[in-house]
Parts: sequence; C-alpha cells; structure tokens
Amino acid sequence: METVPLSVVSHYPQSKSIFRLGQERLGSEVNKEDLMKIKKIGKFLENLFAVLGLAFFLYFIINFTYTQYHLSNYKEYSSGIIIDFEEDYRGNKIVIFEFEADNRIFRGEAYFDDFVNPVIGEHYPVKYSMKNPNISRMEFKQRLD
Repeated sequence: METVPLSVVSHYPQSKSIFRLGQERLGSEVNKEDLMKIKKIGKFLENLFAVLGLAFFLYFIINFTYTQYHLSNYKEYSSGIIIDFEEDYRGNKIVIFEFEADNRIFRGEAYFDDFVNPVIGEHYPVKYSMKNPNISRMEFKQRLD
C-alpha cells in the first residue's frame, strides 16, 4: 500500500484540517486510497451543491415568469382592503390584504416600501389573474378611499 506525506494532503499546513486533527491516529502519512476517497467525496459534494443551486435558481425563475405571465395576460382589477401587517425574517414590512374575485374572498401578501404608509382598513387596487386569483399583487400607487 502506497502512502503520501501529510504535507501533500493539506494545502495550508498551519490550518487545522481534518488531516491535521487526525494526525495522531493516522501517523505522519495518509494512504493514497483514503486520499482518493476523500477527493471523490469532495467532488460529489461540490456537484451536489451545484445541482441544488441550479434547481433553486430555476424554480425561482419559473415561478417569477409564471406569475408575470398570469398578471400580464389574465389581469383583472379589484379593490383590496388591508387587514394586517407582518414582518419577514429580515424585518421587511408585509401587508396582508383581502379582495373579492368571482364572488369569493381571496387573501394576499405584499411587500411595501418605507415611502408608502398604509393603514389597516385602507383600500388599494389589487391586480390579480382571472384564471388563478391566488396570483395577485396590491398596487400602492394610489389609495382608493
């Protein structure tokens, strides 16, 4: 069985790599077969993260495109009323609103900027998809009250 010096395995001899931490157990040399296994695991993880990153990116692009398509081609307007406020995990402000479409009440969420100061009970226009009213967007350009 062929071995390689530990200094070949670690590119940063002063860092505390898994090779350095386990040096007492492995001795001063690492087996070439073990080194190849570690490299294969590293390459697999690298490829796995690349595929997962691409999948998330594609999901968000497709979801955005689908939403834009519906709001452009099947748009309808209604009056929405603000019923509550929330914050997301980053502290961004979100309004919860309700609107009527097809004689049913739908609920939506919308982010808003600091220059907009909505109040619970105020009415704003809501653009929604006639085919799927769950796809909606509150527009804060002008208040309807």
